[in-house]
Amino acid sequence: PNPVEDGILNLKQAGNSTFDITIYNIYGQQVLSRKMSRKLLVLDVSALLPDVYFVKVSNGEKVIIRKFIKNK
Repeated sequence: PNPVEDGILNLKQAGNSTFDITIYNIYGQQVLSRKMSRKLLVLDVSALLPDVYFVKVSNGEKVIIRKFIKNK
């Protein structure tokens, strides 16, 4: 898992597609959702409570889910 301590989660993409970014808590509840069409997306997750979260990135064809830990 990737720790997030400063409240900022950086997501980078290799292609030029538009991606849907969704963050879920450990109970499967959606807590944040954004669209990404840039090479770098900076998400402010400082409002989230310290916990374990999952970020889901999808472009309609492929889905990637990664775990991250929000500290402080």
